[in-house]
Amino acid sequence: MENSLKNMEVLSAKETPMSLLNAHNTIKEITADLFTAEERRLSKVREHLIAANREQYPNRPHDGFTYKGKPYDPPNLISGKRVRVPLHPSLYDRMDNFLADESQIWTDRHQISQMLFSVLKSCESLQDIRDALPECLVGSLRYLRGLVRQRPPAYTLNTNPRILRQFEKLLPRIEFYSTARLLY
Repeated sequence: MENSLKNMEVLSAKETPMSLLNAHNTIKEITADLFTAEERRLSKVREHLIAANREQYPNRPHDGFTYKGKPYDPPNLISGKRVRVPLHPSLYDRMDNFLADESQIWTDRHQISQMLFSVLKSCESLQDIRDALPECLVGSLRYLRGLVRQRPPAYTLNTNPRILRQFEKLLPRIEFYSTARLLY
C-alpha cells in the first residue's frame, strides 16, 4: 500500500489518464473563463434595465422587477425581503432582447461544453489536452501555457469526421467568446 502511494506521487500528469471528473473540471474551468465577459455584460444590461424600470416608477421604491412571472434583482442585493414591481411596458423590447441574448449565450455555453468533452475525453496527458484544444482556449488553463503544440487542434476527433465537422462549425463561436473577453 505504501509503495503504491509513493508511485502515485511520482506519476506526472503526462502518465495518468484524464478521468471523467478531471475532464468535467477542466471543461468547467475553460467555460467559466470563456464566458466571464459575457456574464459580466449581461449583468450590466440587467442592472441598466432595473435602473430604467426605477425611472418609470419614481414614487414606488423597489429592488427589482418581474417579467413574465420571473423576478429580476440587482446582483448585489442582500438576502431578505425584496420589493419588486412589474417591468414597465416601455421596456419590454429591451427585456426581450436581453432574454434572447441570454438564451443564445446559454445555448452556446452548453454546445461548447459538449464539444469540449468530445475533444478532451480521450486525452491522457497535459500535452494531449494542450494539443486537442484550439489555440484560443489554451490560455484558459494556466498549466498549459508553457507547452508547445505538437498536433493539430481537435486531433482527438480525427476518427469521427461528423463530430470534427461540428467542431469546425462551432470553432468561430468559441473564438468569438474568446475575443469577447478582451472587449468587456
